Amino acid sequence: MTRTTSTRFGKLGRRLGTPVYSDGWWFCVCADVEIEGTPQASEPLAEYVGNTGPAALLPLLQRGREACWVRAGLPVGLQCILESSYTADTLIRIGLFAARVEPSGADVTYPFLCADERGRAVLLFSNRGPDPATRRQFGRAFWMRLLNAGDCLTDFDALVVDPVAGERCRYSCHGGDLSYEPEAR
Repeated sequence: MTRTTSTRFGKLGRRLGTPVYSDGWWFCVCADVEIEGTPQASEPLAEYVGNTGPAALLPLLQRGREACWVRAGLPVGLQCILESSYTADTLIRIGLFAARVEPSGADVTYPFLCADERGRAVLLFSNRGPDPATRRQFGRAFWMRLLNAGDCLTDFDALVVDPVAGERCRYSCHGGDLSYEPEAR
């Protein structure tokens, strides 16, 4: 029997890491991910964390800066290598795919982005799909994969310059200690 594979609602480039599994889904960081239509934020990390979670995450979550923890946790949680020092207009904007075998036996892959919106960690999907139930399924699996990595964090330094607000903020992780410091204008 031949299995079919389809990529829905976008395009993928080459894989940049090793696919990892979580709750029925495979995830992998990819180069040159393109989302069809308009990217739409959905499934913020904050929806999946109650009063329990990794110790380093909770204070950042309360301040709306959990993207710092996500950035430090992605290399371990997704088995990928990210730049350790950079200046950008956003802390996180990483292309990925989520894949699973459908009940029909076909492999289906959905491109998406893990990004931050002014310090908050979100997933960005095509406004054309997948449907909300599928987004919730793989959004939950994605965030649970990172949450299960706990406080296994990698060091980084990033200066984020928000071109709209004109704000500058330095984010970092050193030896598991996370920080963000707005810079004076």
